Amino acid sequence: MHRLDPRTKLLGVILTALAAFLAPQGCAIACPTVVVCAAIRFSGIRGMIWLRGLYRFRWMLAIVVVAHLAANPWGVPVVIGSLELPFGTEGLESALLFASRLALLIAASMLLTFSTSPRDIAGACKRFAMPLKHVGVPVEELGLILLLAIRFVPVLQMEIGTVVEAQQARGIRLGKGGLVARASTLTAVLVPALLAALRRSELLASAMAARGFVPGRPRSEYKSMRFSSRDWMVMAGLALFFVCCMAVFG
Repeated sequence: MHRLDPRTKLLGVILTALAAFLAPQGCAIACPTVVVCAAIRFSGIRGMIWLRGLYRFRWMLAIVVVAHLAANPWGVPVVIGSLELPFGTEGLESALLFASRLALLIAASMLLTFSTSPRDIAGACKRFAMPLKHVGVPVEELGLILLLAIRFVPVLQMEIGTVVEAQQARGIRLGKGGLVARASTLTAVLVPALLAALRRSELLASAMAARGFVPGRPRSEYKSMRFSSRDWMVMAGLALFFVCCMAVFG
């Protein structure tokens, strides 16, 4: 799994997402689920890491279910004891199915990020978007922007953590009080973190200019991407899996 070309893994995530979201029935999602579970098993990553990663998205999945029920409350009303809930069984099944699809997409994305470096992910996206270069789209620059954006996520997290610790050391109680007090404490965190991020971006721009980076000029690669026989076999299996899903459940 870790030795596959990043383009193969990115294509696998795309095909798995398409197969999951285009499946019209609840039983049809079992096929992409089996594929993702098998890929997770072959990745060699411990199960607790996956559970912790999915646990972080619990509120997003809950909000998706509630919003889906509010927009599609059809079917026989669900009754619990003497309480009749404001949604039906069909709406509940549809909401749970959509949440399952979203959780499957999150798991596939986690598999991609756990087994692929940010540089390789940005490189794969750039290679897939290379045909757009013939119509005037700056693919090289967009790929670099994507790489820097991915790289800056942990940097911003570290900056925010440092600012939070500094403000707590000064006696500021974060997350306490009313709405106005919380807004003021949030400003005390976001403004220094934003200024620190801008300083880091200026240092990065100076470092790139010192290394001779010129936008639009062709760049070389230390390690070029090449498909191996393993990649061709995996892509053939993914294509067969997608065609079978569409033929059986389409």
